[in-house]
Amino acid sequence: MLRGSAAVTIHRPVEDVFAVLSDIEKTAIWHPATVEEYWTTEGEPGVGSKRVAVAKSFGIRSENETVITIYEPNRALGLKSTDSPVPFEISIGFEPITDGTTVEWLVEMEPTGFYRWFGSIALNTFIRQLASGLDKLKVLMESGAF
Repeated sequence: MLRGSAAVTIHRPVEDVFAVLSDIEKTAIWHPATVEEYWTTEGEPGVGSKRVAVAKSFGIRSENETVITIYEPNRALGLKSTDSPVPFEISIGFEPITDGTTVEWLVEMEPTGFYRWFGSIALNTFIRQLASGLDKLKVLMESGAF
């Protein structure tokens, strides 16, 4: 199992930060590898909801499907891949602080087969892209764009 993390502090209330990060239609705006994300289940998102993400990294387009495993408004989100070339789980924690919110992402990947040889590269690339995206999210949220 490979693990990585990224965190950011955004000077906005936890309710605002959670609302943006749980709105998958906004992901492609702040995350550099995301082309689009969409729900494959109807209704309000919650535990059991599924979404598909279309991403592009190293010039290669890929899709993955995840299911929400944790949905605690303003506290935590969790995702687990159900259809991905590299199985993964993501936990996102939201911590209100005096002047904003700290968000921490924990990522676990379990590369198998051919991908086992490139697992560390995939994880490191994902974490770098995530960190870059979180920096952009911070700017967008603190400027009032979101």
